[in-house]
Amino acid sequence: FIYMDGYVLAEMLKMTGTLQIDGFGEQITAANAADFFFDGQYRLEDRDDVKSGLSTSFASVFQGITEARLPGPEKLGAVFGPVARQGRLQVATFDSEENEFLRSIKLQRRFGLPAETSDSFALVQSNGSVSKLDLYLHRNVNYDVVVDAQGQLTGSVEVELSSEIPTDAPAYVLGRDSPGLNVTYLSLYSPHELTEVRVDGAPAEFFTTQEFGYWRHEVIVEIPSNSTVSVGYELEGQVDPDEAYEVLVWHQPLVNND
Repeated sequence: FIYMDGYVLAEMLKMTGTLQIDGFGEQITAANAADFFFDGQYRLEDRDDVKSGLSTSFASVFQGITEARLPGPEKLGAVFGPVARQGRLQVATFDSEENEFLRSIKLQRRFGLPAETSDSFALVQSNGSVSKLDLYLHRNVNYDVVVDAQGQLTGSVEVELSSEIPTDAPAYVLGRDSPGLNVTYLSLYSPHELTEVRVDGAPAEFFTTQEFGYWRHEVIVEIPSNSTVSVGYELEGQVDPDEAYEVLVWHQPLVNND
């Protein structure tokens, strides 16, 4: 199985050459591909034809990669290494030895509570409305932790969610129900218990389940157009007082990096 996003397809064009999409006046190159995938395609008039054309084009890019005479590992690593490390290009097989190799070269990430670090967390979002407003969502994340001599941990995660929608944003991306209103399912994965969630300073309802060895603390956040909403989590937990404290952050590959 191969997972890739628009940034990976842009890198692939460095190997296969340019694309031409019906209805789009200019050729798509590695330099402008990301802008087209995340913006330009939504400005084309006939979305059904666009999606059909994109599917055909993506298939041709992938076929070009599989049939081309590729450069050596050093060049491939220079092109695809950054997007692999960001989690934008991932590969999984049914062979455990192959998967171990893929993990060693950052082409396969594990999600779950790691045993080798004293603390870790992940902030994972999903779009809660029929829109493409995650294109314009920017996140600023701060994790503030205090650990006492007995290993008792108190922590807070402060998240700023900013919806920065351009004035000429295509109607297609704004959504049907409440155009411009970003509804985000925000999940904090942490080994620690959650004592409170605040949205813009007010206590908010949250839902907690267990997944991948973590507690998953979920809250639904609505971000109006061109505004910022803050989400604060208060955590309590325990770490080994005899080991040096360290934290591992798992980053979700998004259109806009944290």
